[in-house]
Amino acid sequence: MTGKKSTPAVERERLAACLRALASLLRDLGMLAAGADAGSLANADLQVKLEPLTSVFGIERSTRAFTSVDRALGALDGNASPKVVADWLVLQL
Repeated sequence: MTGKKSTPAVERERLAACLRALASLLRDLGMLAAGADAGSLANADLQVKLEPLTSVFGIERSTRAFTSVDRALGALDGNASPKVVADWLVLQL
């Protein structure tokens, strides 16, 4: 760290990158919960680590979480505050 404060635009892009990665993992969790094979996963290399999570994040929960992340990304695209978006998302998940 250089000690410089980042701008809201930089913070927004950093959060968006993390949310896109989270959305990809949630999608894969839903696919695994539905019985999909590794060929349909975006993160096939993580299949072994994701499979145990399907007992907690089944199809319905992973779909709801994915939808919340998608809404958060839309809010960021609409210039919402990264902190407000992150706080809202924590309450949704």
